[in-house]
Amino acid sequence: RNCPVFRFNSAVLVLLASRSDTGPILPVRTQDGITYVYDPSLNAMRPKSGQPAAKEVQQPARADLKATLQRAAQKAIDRYVQDGMVVGFGAGSTINFALDHFAALFKAGRLRDVTVVPHTAKTMRQAESFGLPIRPFDDVPSVDICFDGADEVDPQVNLVKGRAKKGGGGGIRHKLVESTAGGLVVIVDESKLVPWLGKNGFVAVEVVPFGWTHTLRKVLKGIYGTGRVLLGPDGEPLVTDSGNYLLGLDFAGPAAHIREVAAHIEGTTGVVGSGLFIDACTAAIVAAKDGSVYEFRRTNLANPTHVI
Repeated sequence: RNCPVFRFNSAVLVLLASRSDTGPILPVRTQDGITYVYDPSLNAMRPKSGQPAAKEVQQPARADLKATLQRAAQKAIDRYVQDGMVVGFGAGSTINFALDHFAALFKAGRLRDVTVVPHTAKTMRQAESFGLPIRPFDDVPSVDICFDGADEVDPQVNLVKGRAKKGGGGGIRHKLVESTAGGLVVIVDESKLVPWLGKNGFVAVEVVPFGWTHTLRKVLKGIYGTGRVLLGPDGEPLVTDSGNYLLGLDFAGPAAHIREVAAHIEGTTGVVGSGLFIDACTAAIVAAKDGSVYEFRRTNLANPTHVI
């Protein structure tokens, strides 16, 4: 059931599902008016039956990834933010682009009556430097939309987050805000698209410091893999903004039932939260190597992505 990422003419073929009740999940993609499907017998993409033959397309030049991510962040804000919204912002270089654009629109009067809920202390300082209206999470009745990055995005738009800088500092704060928001939009480059969660690195798990070794042993009983406490440059355990430790879980292979794995991890006594975000993401905005920007949404997995 796990689909790899396939490329055609260096454009991303994004992890979307074409499913029947009995058939496998197959990635699909529309390019130049042609719908391509993955053919297991060829181990390659081919035009869907009954369509014209594929056009020959010149190999695109590799675009500047930073510029494409910046454009993806701007498009995400333009696409999902409206006047009067309460907007959550995560952390990371891509979210810096999003917050920069948000602030520019606000200062130009193109966004009105908006409120920013920063997930981390660093994001709060950045928002304050822009003069944006900020309110703590506890002081707002609800959050309309959140923007954040992700370390991995699977074919069902499930996520791994919290891996940056060996776990980052926000930890459970991201999940608290994003799990209660009306929507979560992640902005990523195509290298973050994976066939299964945990493929490219560890899954961060935030735990209370007291008895963390016992917590780790209990967590490992329900996963196929290994784990350890994440250490800082001083050799001491990393500490989150909430004063907790971070564990790093390395999955040995794809989890057949990722929802059950996530439930086991987060249901273990001593665990505050994990970097697994299952059924939580509204949409992923993807910056491709060729300079294009794609979107795919949880509510529209059966259809190809489109350029935005």
